[in-house]
Amino acid sequence: MLSSWSSGSQGESGREVHSLDPNLAAYNVTTLQAQIDRTIASDRLLATLTALLGILALLVATVGMYCVVAFAVASRTREIGIRMALGATHGGVLALILRESAALIAIGIAVGVPGALLLWIPARRAATVDPATTLRYD
Repeated sequence: MLSSWSSGSQGESGREVHSLDPNLAAYNVTTLQAQIDRTIASDRLLATLTALLGILALLVATVGMYCVVAFAVASRTREIGIRMALGATHGGVLALILRESAALIAIGIAVGVPGALLLWIPARRAATVDPATTLRYD
């Protein structure tokens, strides 16, 4: 009988199969963990790329907020100078700019949190699906 096993090609698992039955053809003998790793490798890559893109989006949003606030301050330099000349303190000007920045952040949170919740609901539903029911559905 032909045997596909050759010493060294299948590793320890292949040698074990060959020792149990030398006539048994063993192809691509791997461990269960190796098969699982190979199966979910693309999902793991997609999750990693999604996380990296999420971090990049957060960084871009942060830089964007900085630019908006910096532009607002630069366009109001004259106004801020007049306020300071009329007796406004550094703390008062700082509080003015921070209040306006906080308003922008509050608007972002007011829009972002409901959006995240709307995305969380179907994701939670997908995570609670019973595999047996899904397999019977087809």
